[in-house]
Amino acid sequence: MKNLVKALLLSLVLIGLLIYIFYVDSTNTALTRLRVEKKEIVHEQIPASFNNVKILYFSDLHAYSLGSEYQSKIFDKIQSLDFDLVLFGGDLIESSHNMSDEEVLALIDHMNAIEAPLGKFAVLGDEDRNRLELVQTIYAQSGFEILGTQSIPLHNLSNEYIVLNTIDLFDSSIGPKMDGFSITLSYDPLGLEMSSSPLLLSAKTHNGQVRLPLFGAAYHKEAMEYTPVTDAMWISSNGLGIDDYQARFLTDPSLYLITLIQK
Repeated sequence: MKNLVKALLLSLVLIGLLIYIFYVDSTNTALTRLRVEKKEIVHEQIPASFNNVKILYFSDLHAYSLGSEYQSKIFDKIQSLDFDLVLFGGDLIESSHNMSDEEVLALIDHMNAIEAPLGKFAVLGDEDRNRLELVQTIYAQSGFEILGTQSIPLHNLSNEYIVLNTIDLFDSSIGPKMDGFSITLSYDPLGLEMSSSPLLLSAKTHNGQVRLPLFGAAYHKEAMEYTPVTDAMWISSNGLGIDDYQARFLTDPSLYLITLIQK
């Protein structure tokens, strides 16, 4: 009987210790445990001039939501990477944080220092719309182009091109569709519903932010229930910052480095 009680007490202590470790990690360490996730997409429609072209995709910075030191860490990591094209998925700022003039200038400097010969493009997120004029100023002064619902060709020193489709659910305009290998970028995963692109990129949900086994995602649960019905590569971004949900589990903040490979 005594051995049973000891075993039970030991089990309770171990369970309590695991819960404590989980809590400390998810509400502290995991919030800034930045990682780079490298992916490759092989496709027959990728032109020869785009073979081995690298795309940096990131989203949901929520500027200064986790402090200036962590934010500098993000941009230092970006500077250490080699890429040709930059795509940002929205929520550059955290509208509840009133950035000082110094913080705004520092963010512009960080964004402007990113060099990408094939361009730097962004779509707007919900937080961006709350302070749209500020966000537009930051992008304009850092060399990023804001895109609505549209399709644009991207060239790499040749007549060959790939297509960048961007979706803005607040923009109902529909432009002409272009043939060829395409990437579709939408802040909201629901914007990908009708896309047939081989590469799909979304933001907003932070990929659930807290993903518990058996229970699933805890953040933006309704959007996380959507899954594209194609066989495309879909990257649902973990994001980099946070808003009012201050925990992460199995969704470390991430930068995505995607390599295009001609089949």
